[in-house]
Amino acid sequence: MINEQSAIAEQRLIYQVKRHQSEESFTTLYHRYSPLIKKLWRTQVSRYLSWEDWEQEAAVTLYKCLQSFEETGAHFAHYYLRTLEHRVTDFSRDCQRKHRIPAERVCSLEEASEVGDLPDHQPDLDSLLHYRACLRELINQLSPREQECFLLICQGYSLEATSHKLGLSLASVRGAVWRSRRKYQALREERGWRF
Repeated sequence: MINEQSAIAEQRLIYQVKRHQSEESFTTLYHRYSPLIKKLWRTQVSRYLSWEDWEQEAAVTLYKCLQSFEETGAHFAHYYLRTLEHRVTDFSRDCQRKHRIPAERVCSLEEASEVGDLPDHQPDLDSLLHYRACLRELINQLSPREQECFLLICQGYSLEATSHKLGLSLASVRGAVWRSRRKYQALREERGWRF
């Protein structure tokens, strides 16, 4: 009975916002969904947007959902959640797009070798063994967190992706990478490495 009453109250609020532009009803609906909005921000959005920006985005999305929602048996809460999740996907894609190499800077391997960007010789076995020993020495000097971050960055992960994969803040990952670089530079100077 409580669920039916809650659904009826929600339908009234939706109707009041859609038909009468009731600001009070809109605020009531927004507060009703605020736990969902906060959870999405904490779990998925915080790496892309500040809380204030997400709060505003959620309010705008709620208003658009209220205007476009048609009662065809679907629940509004589900419709709103899916729309918010789509916005999160949009933010993620925007963030990833910023890290891509622009098309005008990309060239084929044939063009790169003609220009001379690629080395025309393969390193010898002794050089590879030397590089490997140096890398092992560096990794041994890194803390466990620095090792995790360093290895993911070496595998091609961005700072943001490393942060997400390890469940760390972006600032923690940046700090670990910065400390790793400092240790690398110190070893390089100390040992006279050429790379």
